[in-house]
Amino acid sequence: MISEEEILNSRAKYKAAFSTEDGFAVLEDLKRRFHVHGTTFSTDPHEIAYNEGQRTVILFILAQMEDLPKEISQQLKQLSEETFDE
Repeated sequence: MISEEEILNSRAKYKAAFSTEDGFAVLEDLKRRFHVHGTTFSTDPHEIAYNEGQRTVILFILAQMEDLPKEISQQLKQLSEETFDE
């Protein structure tokens, strides 16, 4: 299991990478290219699945950059402590 520290370090790295001027420009390009603000509709279900897979990666990056709500941080800490106690 990934520790709370590893999760927070990883999130901080995403935030640092995409918070620079160049990182922001790259993220905006990725959002535009991979359907974050658009539809992934197609008559081909395989194409929809492919497009949604691309979109999911960008949504993951965006989620990593958001500050964690306090409740989630506490839950991560509790899970981490329970894992290491076993």
